[in-house]
Amino acid sequence: AESDWYLIGEEPPTTNDPPVNTSQPTLIDLYGAEAVVEVGNWILADPGVWEDEDDPLIELNYYNEWQLATSASEGDIIDRLLDSSGLGITLGSEDAEKYLRVEVTAEDTEGLKDVAYSVWHQIGPVNEPPEYTELPGIDGIVQVNNLLEFIPGTWTDDDGEGNLIYYHRWQVSATQSEENVDDVGNVDDMTYTPGESDEGLYLRVAETSTDSGQYIVKSTTAHSAWIEIQPEPKPNEAPANDSNDLPKIIGIVQVDYTVVAYEGTWTDDGGEGNLSYSYMWQISDTENGLYADMGDIDTEYLLESDEATKYLRLKVTATDKGDPVLSINAYSQGYYIEPATPTPVEYLTIDSTSPANGATGVRNYVTIKINFNNYVGTFNEDLIRDNADFPINRIATKRDTLLIYAGGLTGKTTYTLTIAKNAVMGIGGEMMADDLALTFTTRKIKQ
Repeated sequence: AESDWYLIGEEPPTTNDPPVNTSQPTLIDLYGAEAVVEVGNWILADPGVWEDEDDPLIELNYYNEWQLATSASEGDIIDRLLDSSGLGITLGSEDAEKYLRVEVTAEDTEGLKDVAYSVWHQIGPVNEPPEYTELPGIDGIVQVNNLLEFIPGTWTDDDGEGNLIYYHRWQVSATQSEENVDDVGNVDDMTYTPGESDEGLYLRVAETSTDSGQYIVKSTTAHSAWIEIQPEPKPNEAPANDSNDLPKIIGIVQVDYTVVAYEGTWTDDGGEGNLSYSYMWQISDTENGLYADMGDIDTEYLLESDEATKYLRLKVTATDKGDPVLSINAYSQGYYIEPATPTPVEYLTIDSTSPANGATGVRNYVTIKINFNNYVGTFNEDLIRDNADFPINRIATKRDTLLIYAGGLTGKTTYTLTIAKNAVMGIGGEMMADDLALTFTTRKIKQ
């Protein structure tokens, strides 16, 4: 076997290697600037920088392949366009939102090749999906056999709200899980009435907003909150007042006093918190007579002088919030209105035959006589107060006179007899304004 011939004095030729890319290809416009990758634009390829043992500007040829993909991934390439002329491509509206790159093949004069790629570029304009600013909802009480109405959500879109088309569905789930959702009713029904088979399930509405953009249609879905479907309510029953706790009038039922209404105890099928109360004060000449409304519905009532000796009653109306709304009345007993308490007056006088207040030389055996200016109704047991050292033998009372017999007083001693102001009551209910204190000094006892 023989080798090739080599000229003496020259190095043998080296083995040829394929071109090497040192700066990846880019996308440019007609002016060599970075391209705006958008529908309607003409896109060219800059092959990048290559190295070769020969001059790459003279010895290399370039071939372009434009690649379209649904994402920036080689595995999602959907179209390949050869561009051997290097004149580039023009993007159409169907290309919007896809991804574009160029594959550049460099070939030397010996036919050795290598490839390099630009980065992926998303083709604009990018149509943004609609976004909700307020979730859809359900109007009405979510219960069996009750008509419910769909409340649309609020949406925005990059092409304006008028660019949107809406769809919605009623959905039920036993577990509120996205894996266990069933559509119910007809498509885009504005209303839905849960049936008996829906009781205990959860209900929501799902709304989809779809735009009608120039390049692509995108949509998103919004859901209302899950709401449990309650059983059909029973017919509403009227409130009931507890006979053991009827309405009452609290306070002193007397002229010039303010009394307070107490509604008593009530029950309702919707719960006591479902009730509201209103009040009416009523008056009658007799306890069991016909009572007339006073026109006052406050919880407090001030008794006036012209109502004395009449009877006051409280009417309470309890109202529930059911459907239908029901009300019922209950009454307190009749309360007798006492007249106003007379102003206390001092009516006690001391007879001239009794020791005068501050008298001296009083006998050691004395009768103290106290006269009243009208008939006295009552003397109570606390008539004489703080007189433990005063030797009282006997107390006698007449129609309007009090007689106190004291004997065995010590001579030349000062005594004080005090009668409590609350101890004596006149026939009209009046009492003394102050305690009555009678002080005197006995004379010296002769030996």
